[in-house]
Amino acid sequence: MMNKKNTKVEIYRNLNNNKWSIRCSKSNLVLAHATQALLYDAEFVVNEKDRQKVINEKRKNVHAFVRGYLVNWIGQTYKDRFVGHPIYSNHFPSDCDLSNWSEITYNPYCAGYFFDVMTNKPTYNSEYVYFTDSMVCKSNHLSVDL
Repeated sequence: MMNKKNTKVEIYRNLNNNKWSIRCSKSNLVLAHATQALLYDAEFVVNEKDRQKVINEKRKNVHAFVRGYLVNWIGQTYKDRFVGHPIYSNHFPSDCDLSNWSEITYNPYCAGYFFDVMTNKPTYNSEYVYFTDSMVCKSNHLSVDL
């Protein structure tokens, strides 16, 4: 099971480099830019005030992200910032069947929450969230041993 001493982070799509920015939820420092990441005990967060600013100004800002405990990631790190932020596992669910995972998306102009692509139902939390280079998936059970 996950150790709560692992780094609690917030992950969001970086529109400048088309990667996932991983920032420490305590310090707000970006720790890494990832092509893949895996979170445990995750919640999907939207700051409504900043979302309204996006809608009114038609200018994007970081106001929506997924917060959870970092299991693993692949990408470029800021090594000096990552000191003391442990990683739980070297595994990803990419080798397993993702058909049981739900694809999640967010659009500030459509809704003030993340939602399931297939059902359009709101998504507020998940046991696991897997970020690939092109999508976000959630699952309430992981079908690969960590």
